[in-house]
Amino acid sequence: MAAPTSAAGYQAMFDALNTSAWSGADNASTVALPGGDVLWLFGDTMQGAQAAGGGYAPGWRMVHSSAVVQHGGCLTPVTGPGKSLLPDRPDGLVAWPTVGVLDAGRLWVFADLVRLTPGVAPGFLWRGTSVTALTATSAPTVVSTYRTPSDGVLDTDGPQWGAAVLRQGVDLFVYGTRRSTRTLELGSELYVAKVPSGHLADLSAWRYWDGSAWSTRQADAAVVLGAAGGVSNALSVVSTPRGVMAVSKVENVFGDGVGAWSASSPVGPFVRTSSLADGAPAGAGSYLAYAHPEIRLADASMLVSVCRNTADLAVLLADADLYKPQFLSAVPPAG
Repeated sequence: MAAPTSAAGYQAMFDALNTSAWSGADNASTVALPGGDVLWLFGDTMQGAQAAGGGYAPGWRMVHSSAVVQHGGCLTPVTGPGKSLLPDRPDGLVAWPTVGVLDAGRLWVFADLVRLTPGVAPGFLWRGTSVTALTATSAPTVVSTYRTPSDGVLDTDGPQWGAAVLRQGVDLFVYGTRRSTRTLELGSELYVAKVPSGHLADLSAWRYWDGSAWSTRQADAAVVLGAAGGVSNALSVVSTPRGVMAVSKVENVFGDGVGAWSASSPVGPFVRTSSLADGAPAGAGSYLAYAHPEIRLADASMLVSVCRNTADLAVLLADADLYKPQFLSAVPPAG
C-alpha cells in the first residue's frame, strides 16, 4: 500500500489505527529508518480498541511512550499492549520521547524526564532529559540509556537538551529549550550544543554555542532565540537550501499557530519568517508541533503535525480520534 500523499491522507491513516498496542498519543516526531521506513515516536499513549460509538472500548490503558513504524501506507505499532518504548526510571521518573536521530549504527532517542504529580497542576514536574540508544531497526529495542547535560535540571533553571536534533556532516547539533518565568514571555528560550558523531553519550565531547564560539562550559550557552513569541519546549530544526529552519508550536500551549524561524546556520540567529501552516491554524491549547521533512506530499509541501488533548477524561474516552496527531500541509517560507 502506498504512503498517503496529503495531510488528509495521513489524518485518515492514523485515525484508523485503534488497537490494543496504539490508539492515540502525543508528541509525534519522526526518524527516517534505514531502508525507507519512517519511525514515529510518541509520548503518553492510549491503547485500546474503538467502540461502535467512536469512543474507547472497555479495557483501554495508557503507557508513557510508544513507537509506530510506517511502511508505505501501513502503520505497525512497535510496543505491545501495556509496554512502553522507553522504560520508567528506578527513581520513579517517566521518560517522554522528544526527538530521535540515527548515529553510529544506533537510533538515539532524547526524552524529557518528569515526575508525575496527579492532582497537582499541570500533573508533572520537569527533571531534565536523557538520551537512549536503541537498535536502528523497524522494531527498535533499548540498548542503554545515558545522561545528558540536563540531567536533574529543572526546565526553568537551564536548557533541556534534546528538544531538537539536526545532523550536518560529522556533527550533531542538539537544541535545548528553557522555560521563561518572565512576564508575558510564554514561549521557551532556544540554545544550541554541538556533539561529534559517535559521541552523544560522552558528556565531555559536548560543546555549547556562546554567541560567537563553541565553549566547553554549559554555563556559557547563549540564547539564540528569545522566549517572547518563541518556540515550544520541543520542536523541529531542518536543513534548507539557505541554512536551517526551526518549526514549532508558537508559545507552547498558549499560542494559536505553527511558526517558522530561519537562520543561515544551525547556531542562528533565528528570525521569524511567517506562519508556517497554510491550512487551519493549530488552535489555542494545542501543543508540540513537528515538521516531518522525511515526508513530502504530492504538492511538494511538507507534512506538519500538532498535538491536542483535553483535561476532561470523559471527553477523551468518548472520542478515540481526539488524542491523535493533527496533520497540516505546510509550505516552508522562502529564505
